[in-house]
Amino acid sequence: MAELEFILEPSFIVTWVKFRRRNLLEKLDARYYILEDFFNVFSWGKVVRYLLENLGKLFTIISYSDAEISDIREKVYQIIGGDKRLCVMSGLGIKIIAIAVQRDLRVLSDNICIHKFATLYWDPKMVWTSIDLLTYMREEGIIDDLEKVLQELSTDANAIIIKTPEFF
Repeated sequence: MAELEFILEPSFIVTWVKFRRRNLLEKLDARYYILEDFFNVFSWGKVVRYLLENLGKLFTIISYSDAEISDIREKVYQIIGGDKRLCVMSGLGIKIIAIAVQRDLRVLSDNICIHKFATLYWDPKMVWTSIDLLTYMREEGIIDDLEKVLQELSTDANAIIIKTPEFF
């Protein structure tokens, strides 16, 4: 199994903090990058505690410069502003897309706006939902009963878990 590299988007983290099997992230040969900005975004103590407890072990704060991503970030802002099919995205979401595009990183996100942007303007295979990640884990032999794990995720996160959205 080859090492994967992901940059995490806040919706994914919120979902997985609630998930009883969040330790599955440790079983995958992967690097998980987060932004330092996350500590200013999350007001929910459980999320901040989870990030701090796993910083350096599971999560790495990604270093980047504004100059490195400024052109891509500006293009993303322009695209979102000019395409009514897209959702309004936070500056943090746009920054995550810019870093991912610049560094060729996959994004872990349960935010439909990120997926819609990737489908229309980037590469939908570069943005994975929780179900995509769990499906990959099943393919790698990390989990056996995908349906059971998805049901637990849905229950724990109090959410309907969908496959990567198809928009067309």
